[in-house]
Amino acid sequence: MDPNIPVFEGPKPFVKVEPNSFGPTFSWHNHSPAIAECPNGDLLAVWYSCVDEAGTELNNLASRLRLGASEWDPASLFWDGADVNDHAPKLWWDGEQTIFHFARGHRENIVRHSTDNGVTWSKSQILQPWSEIGNQLMRSRDGTLYMTQDVTTTSLTKSTDGGNTWTSEVITDKKLAHRHGSAARHAGIHAPIVELQDGRLMSFGRLNSESEQKPFNFKTPASFSSDRGKTWTHQATEFPAISSVQRQALIRLREGPLLFCSFTDLSANARKPNGMTFKSQNGDFNGAGLFAAISFDDGKTWPHKRLITPGGHERTLNGIDRNMFPLSSTRAEHNGYLAAIQTRDDRIQLISSRNHYVFNLAWLKALPEMP
Repeated sequence: MDPNIPVFEGPKPFVKVEPNSFGPTFSWHNHSPAIAECPNGDLLAVWYSCVDEAGTELNNLASRLRLGASEWDPASLFWDGADVNDHAPKLWWDGEQTIFHFARGHRENIVRHSTDNGVTWSKSQILQPWSEIGNQLMRSRDGTLYMTQDVTTTSLTKSTDGGNTWTSEVITDKKLAHRHGSAARHAGIHAPIVELQDGRLMSFGRLNSESEQKPFNFKTPASFSSDRGKTWTHQATEFPAISSVQRQALIRLREGPLLFCSFTDLSANARKPNGMTFKSQNGDFNGAGLFAAISFDDGKTWPHKRLITPGGHERTLNGIDRNMFPLSSTRAEHNGYLAAIQTRDDRIQLISSRNHYVFNLAWLKALPEMP
């Protein structure tokens, strides 16, 4: 397909759990997803399912969108440590044959591997520290794998041997061991990370409280490291801060630019959102909810911003855990944990805590037509 032709599909649910399910799939709470392309072209999504986020019944479910199919498979059990809260799973494909699956264990994290498109998996290996992995993995130009951590006593976990072994630098100074953004740690939690063209690492983060957000003028903080995560500097971005039930995504596209996906408002402001200004063929308009932005200069400017919506007149759709949201040309999904990849067909695969969106760079750069 011509990459200059805009493409958009969705939202379409990938979380398919039967109503009133009470194990091993749970219909009550399904959240914190990850997505990977498989070597055979399938898409694989995992997330946690539970009644209580702190409970030991919490496990990992998975669904597959088979190559050429239009609907995701029904959810099925993917991973469940006995009496363990298997929190916040992550997936990553190395671009060859191996898919990685990470999850939190009892007093450690675990990682396992698949070389047959996610059909069978290796025995799990122990990974420290015990923490919620902040966001999806990133591979730098020198082959190092990085992932942020939500724990306060470290910033990054990394591997220099393709994921066989992992190391983390412990923050021993208690004055620096916090999530607000210190000289030893990136700012925020659930932080996606990219490598800039000059070799620095950049992450965006979520700060939960007003007291944390105020030093960044209630904007999403960006953190920068020029020494592979040992020390950090921080600054406010132009994008609104996010908080509970929200997670951002940040990746580099194969075409070169950075892609950032987030929300215009806190989830708590969904009924009366402030929104952001977006461009259309008919002029500027105020829109609210899930949006994407592109930067061609490593995050200095973001000239293209677009609401992630098919447009049209307002209707109501299902979001996370049966919470409804208005969808229209000016409204998009208002919360959820985001994960994004770009597949080999150059399409961007973005998932929230329930829904799947597909679009390309041409669509992001095009101006929507307002009804």
